[in-house]
Amino acid sequence: MKALKLAIATVVLSVSTVYSQKINTTDVPSVILNKFQKEYPKAVDIDWEMDGANYNVDFEIGQKDLEVWYSPAG
Repeated sequence: MKALKLAIATVVLSVSTVYSQKINTTDVPSVILNKFQKEYPKAVDIDWEMDGANYNVDFEIGQKDLEVWYSPAG
């Protein structure tokens, strides 16, 4: 049963990785970028991805790894 759960998790993670793509900060719409910078001014190690029409940002604040999703409207 554990092997089946592991196999399913692997497939799900593989599929989600295929559809998301890393993007440069310059490719993030200004409405989203401004909102992110206002909400998380101390963010470092920032990585943006686009998944479908939504934007995902992974970043750190202090010792915490965080992730936030934004719709195209921000």
